[in-house]
Amino acid sequence: MNAQELFGSYNVLQYALCFQAGNHLINWESANKRVATEDEIKLVCKSVLSQKNINPTDDIVRILHLAVTGFYSSDKGVEFCKNYAQRPNQQFGNDDALAVKKICEDFMSEFMSKQ
Repeated sequence: MNAQELFGSYNVLQYALCFQAGNHLINWESANKRVATEDEIKLVCKSVLSQKNINPTDDIVRILHLAVTGFYSSDKGVEFCKNYAQRPNQQFGNDDALAVKKICEDFMSEFMSKQ
């Protein structure tokens, strides 16, 4: 799988990966009481990709890293992860993917408006 196949158009997988990496980073930062470095974020991205048998090429990691940073840096992303953890059914589906997509888009829109 290449970056275009994974991120070229909407699919649940790309946002499931973003959620998994973001959720891991939120928990990791809380446990370690510090912000993850860029290298640590990339390592988490590579790990999540590898767990799904996706070759973590530089392009794929770079794109996932950007999405994850937006997601897990957002208060809405943190809230989504907390709510997800409390759900009895933790199957990540299309509605979840659309919610993560919106969180990422809102974060980027807000970020760009400040530039």
